[in-house]
Amino acid sequence: MINSYISWHSKRPEEGGRTIPQGHFGSGEEFLNWNRQFIAKYKRWCKQYDKPFVLPWYKVPPELMQITDGINTLKPKSFGTLDDLGIFLEKWARMLHDGAAKIYNEPVLKTLESPRSSYFWQMYGLINTWRKSWLRNKPNTFNQYVML
Repeated sequence: MINSYISWHSKRPEEGGRTIPQGHFGSGEEFLNWNRQFIAKYKRWCKQYDKPFVLPWYKVPPELMQITDGINTLKPKSFGTLDDLGIFLEKWARMLHDGAAKIYNEPVLKTLESPRSSYFWQMYGLINTWRKSWLRNKPNTFNQYVML
């Protein structure tokens, strides 16, 4: 799992890295698709090794709301495409990594080995939930999940 995460962030596309630079057109959808596949891989790994699966957050914990700039003021039409949503959530995930590392005293969240933390799986599970919600409801109901 760690190697897959490191590859996504630091390798060339042919070595498992991203193909579109973060923040560019298409990068958000690429991030959300990668995240979905990574969560699925994690679930398969847990099953294979009879490990408990860390459940995703169903909303951002209150103690982290202070560091998630903009997450409470989103407007549903802000995300007309899955790519727009993904670009925002990838940027937001970086803030959440840093904030959770500090608030929960979990410094590994600021490294490429962050999947070693259960908080990582809770965050990325939430991102996957929001992706599914956007796809199911396109874009008019996304806001209700963010503002919980």
